[in-house]
Amino acid sequence: MRPASDRLSILSLQYYSFPDEVGGAWKVTYELNRRLVRRGHEVFLITCKPGHHLVDYETVDGIFYERIGVRASKSFLGLWRGIRKRVGSIFTRSPVNLVHIHNPLVGFIALLVFRLWSVPRIYHFHSCWYDEEKINRQGESGLLFFLSLNLIRLMEWTCYLSAKKILFLSEYSRRRFLDYCPWRKTGLEVIPGGV
Repeated sequence: MRPASDRLSILSLQYYSFPDEVGGAWKVTYELNRRLVRRGHEVFLITCKPGHHLVDYETVDGIFYERIGVRASKSFLGLWRGIRKRVGSIFTRSPVNLVHIHNPLVGFIALLVFRLWSVPRIYHFHSCWYDEEKINRQGESGLLFFLSLNLIRLMEWTCYLSAKKILFLSEYSRRRFLDYCPWRKTGLEVIPGGV
């Protein structure tokens, strides 16, 4: 076990996570959190339930899962309330030393929670949400499409600006990030495989 002075209390933020859902970024988040716990750190994960069958609170491989309900996770206000409530619950158990953002929507909403304003943040860039939405909405156009893409961009850029460091899984991801955010050139680090 790590000495208390070296031990971090980390708040990890991801929309879904393994084992609740299976996917690349979700599995990377889980593996990274699991390894941090094995190194003696305390990890709290705020995530959303993909199904009603999951419990609100659970410990999985030493990671404290704090899940937001399916219905609440489908609206901005519901997600904000859920995150704020879970942050309050976590702070009653342990002061958080580091916020690790894996998802720009959850990360952006967490930035609206006053208690987290003074906590250092790192952002784990799995992919560009803006790019994903353009692909998911292929064929769409019009004012609403334009506004929603730019709102996504604003949320992502806010997360990037607030982070002390941005981590990448590959040099390719780092280059894509620099194309998307050419003004952010410092605090960028590639960690092959992300763990």
